[in-house]
Amino acid sequence: MNIIDGLQNLIKNFIENEESLSIDLKKNEYDVPVVTIRVSHSDMRKVIGIQGKIYRAIKTLVRFSLRNDLADVIIDVVGQ
Repeated sequence: MNIIDGLQNLIKNFIENEESLSIDLKKNEYDVPVVTIRVSHSDMRKVIGIQGKIYRAIKTLVRFSLRNDLADVIIDVVGQ
């Protein structure tokens, strides 16, 4: 299982509109991993969490799974 599959399984557990979920992993021009999580507008709050706690937990999981402790990881949550 790769990080995209793991994130999809995790996020599907707490959103209502599972069909709208899509996750992409790319690197930007500075070679920093960028994870884009697309969910419905109504589910954005659930993915970000209260005071960004779920967002920060997702970022920690991605950094750990990519073995990228020293560099940053960008997580974009986009409503569609």
